[in-house]
Amino acid sequence: MRFKSYFPWYFAALWTVLRLVLRNTVGITEARNAAILINILMILTVVFLSMWFFYRQRPAPVSSFLEDVKRCVRNASMYIIGVGIGMGLYYGVMTNDIEELRNAHTLVRLEEISTEEGLQAYVSATRSDPGISRAAAEHQIIQDVHSQISLSKQLLFGIPLLLVASIFYALLTVVFWRQVLLK
Repeated sequence: MRFKSYFPWYFAALWTVLRLVLRNTVGITEARNAAILINILMILTVVFLSMWFFYRQRPAPVSSFLEDVKRCVRNASMYIIGVGIGMGLYYGVMTNDIEELRNAHTLVRLEEISTEEGLQAYVSATRSDPGISRAAAEHQIIQDVHSQISLSKQLLFGIPLLLVASIFYALLTVVFWRQVLLK
């Protein structure tokens, strides 16, 4: 019976391990895309298992629609907290993905300004001083990339998106459960 109360945490740990395995097998970009899809599938699984564990003991609907949604969102939120911790460990301790992403983005953006036309396009796009030197533009690009790609940004954008997905899947699962599986 312990699995029922801790299963969102187990799924979050499983996601962290899968993320690390994917990183070591397919590379940074592919692992990142696969991790997003796995996260969505894990949220759907957590939400569905929330309903299944509750109604496995009670065949008739004994709770209201909102109570079911609340139960699903609570378990999905536990999963999201676990994934947030896993993301922090993954990006902060286990790998150097943040630094590699920064280097890759910096090289691409520095390559763009390597020509005079590219520098002028950069100046017009960023509304910088028209007389900016190439070295100052390079320094500005490096600072921009370092501020855009960070652990806090990964968590700041990832966790709210997962929360929105969990609410959507909770509503969808409860509607599906009540309309199809309980009839």
